[in-house]
Amino acid sequence: MSSPPARPPAPAPGAAPRTGAALTVPGGPRCWEGAASSPLSCPLCAPVRSYDDMDVLFFPEGEEIPIKLCQSVFGWANNFKEDYLAGDPLGRGSYGVVRKAVEKATGRVVAVKSISKSRPVWTGGMDGGVRDATTSTHLLKVQAEVNTLARMSDVDEVLALEKVYEDDSRVYLVMELCEGGCLQDVLQRGQSLGEERGKRLARSVLAMLSACHSRGIIYRDIKPANFLFLTDGEDSPVKCIDFGLAANFIPGAQEYMEKRAGTPVYMAPEVVMQKYDEKADMWSAGVMIYHALSGRVPFWGGEVPVNVPLKDIFFDVMIKDLRLDGAEWEGISEEAKAFLRALLQRDPDNRLSALDALRHPWLAAAN
Repeated sequence: MSSPPARPPAPAPGAAPRTGAALTVPGGPRCWEGAASSPLSCPLCAPVRSYDDMDVLFFPEGEEIPIKLCQSVFGWANNFKEDYLAGDPLGRGSYGVVRKAVEKATGRVVAVKSISKSRPVWTGGMDGGVRDATTSTHLLKVQAEVNTLARMSDVDEVLALEKVYEDDSRVYLVMELCEGGCLQDVLQRGQSLGEERGKRLARSVLAMLSACHSRGIIYRDIKPANFLFLTDGEDSPVKCIDFGLAANFIPGAQEYMEKRAGTPVYMAPEVVMQKYDEKADMWSAGVMIYHALSGRVPFWGGEVPVNVPLKDIFFDVMIKDLRLDGAEWEGISEEAKAFLRALLQRDPDNRLSALDALRHPWLAAAN
C-alpha cells in the first residue's frame, strides 16, 4: 500500500563513520546531536558506514539475488561479534532466531534477534536441494522491521531496540531482555490471567496499538506469541516483540489493504474478506484478551484449532455467535464482557478504535 522509504545518498566508499553524541529528547526516542538538520536522524537505523550493495533493494520483486552481492546493504555497523557474545537460542520464528547475549564491554545481558539475509531457494532438483540466495522483497522486509521498531522506540509497551548490526550474511537486532516468559506459554497451559491481570494486559496492548495507529502503522499480527512479560512478577509489564508483518497506512485516508496477513485464528472478518484497515487490529486484540480472561478462545469450541482447514477456521470467524457465558466467565465483570463485545464487532465501523477502547469504563477504572 505504500512504497519503501527512499534511501539517502550513500556515503562515499571509505568515508568515516558518522559520529556524534547521543541525547534524549523529552517524550521521544533517542536521537543524535545535530540530527535535526540531518536526514539521518535516527541512530538505530541510519547507516554508519558505506552501503555499497544498496542497489539490491531495487531489484525486481522475486528476482533471485546471490547472497554474495548483499554484504553491505544497509550500512549498519558490522562489528556485532566484537561487541557481544551470543549464547543459546531463546526462541525461533519463521524468519529469525532470538538469543541471550552478553555485551563484552559492560557484562550486561540483552536479547539479540538475528535475521538471515538469505532465503533458501529451491534448486529445482528432485533431491530438494537449496542454495543461498535472497530477494529484494525479503531484504526490504528486514529493513521495514528495523525502521518500524525505531519509530516505536519511545513506546513503553514495545520491546526496546538498542542497536542494529549487519555482517555479510545476517542482521542483528540488539534489544532489552524479557525474562518473564511468553503470554502464549501461559495460555497454552489452559490458564487465564484473571480479570485484574487481564485488564493490565489489555491496557498495554491497546496503548501499543494506539501508538501504532496514530503513526500510520497497522500491526497485523496480534497474538499471544508476540507478547513477553518483562519479569516473572504478577504485575510485570508486557512488551510487544515482533513487527515483521507491520504495514504503513495514511491515517484518515479511505484506503484498504487486501493481502491477508497474520495468524488465522486472530484474523478479523474483513481480513478474511481481504478488505481491511487498522480496525482489524482491534478484533485481533479482542480475541487475545478474551483468551486471557477466560483461558479459552471465542470460537472453535474454545480450543485453538490445529490441523483444521482454513475454510473451517474462517467459517467461525464470519458466522458463529460470540459466547460470554459458561463456568470460565464466572467472576468476570459485566463491564469486561461489554468491552469484549465492543471489540469483537464483525462490522469494523461499529468496533472500538484503540483510543476509544482505552477510554472504555472497564479500562478507565484501572487508571
